[in-house]
Amino acid sequence: MYIVEYSSIEMIGLSGVGKTTLFYNMEDNLFEKMDEYYTVHPVKPHKLIFFFETLKLIIRFIFSFGFFKSLCVLRSKKNISLFIKLGYRISGIKDRNLSGLVYLRDSGVLMPLLSSVIDDRIKIDNTMLFKILINIPLPKYVYCVVDSPDNIYDRFISRERKLGNDVKGYTISDFKNANTFLFRLINLLKDVNVNVTVISKIGVINHD
Repeated sequence: MYIVEYSSIEMIGLSGVGKTTLFYNMEDNLFEKMDEYYTVHPVKPHKLIFFFETLKLIIRFIFSFGFFKSLCVLRSKKNISLFIKLGYRISGIKDRNLSGLVYLRDSGVLMPLLSSVIDDRIKIDNTMLFKILINIPLPKYVYCVVDSPDNIYDRFISRERKLGNDVKGYTISDFKNANTFLFRLINLLKDVNVNVTVISKIGVINHD
């Protein structure tokens, strides 16, 4: 069983669910049960640390998942891209030698999993997901913001259009599939003893 390495907080949720808005509106109350913490933002890690952490993650994944099954996974450029994104986030954490309880704003290790399911349509079954989770530095606390896929999809499309981004490739089915994946992720995080708080748009609905 993987032992949580970092005394950290991460906020996750599908892109468009309103994580940033929630943080700005509720920061004082959102983490009120936490000990004293401070917020850190994304940084660009040193290239050598980035390379080392990505390679180490892939090697650990191969040993835990099995050589031949890993080869099937790593044949996909999209899966390789996922491991690179995870390695980037891990190296960003380790490069700073963080201490104490920190909120990893937009720099946690879990969001690349969700974005890969939506943006790259990666299929991650429970076995693969579990093997990834036990090989990355998991946070101590996770706050997960949820809403209906329809509402999230509408907000996401509206936001991306305002930013001038192409949204032709996205469908409501992508968000429904990602929402199903999100709840599988939540359950596995609980299985490895991560403290998960699930927040709906109307308040806290579950806490473990």
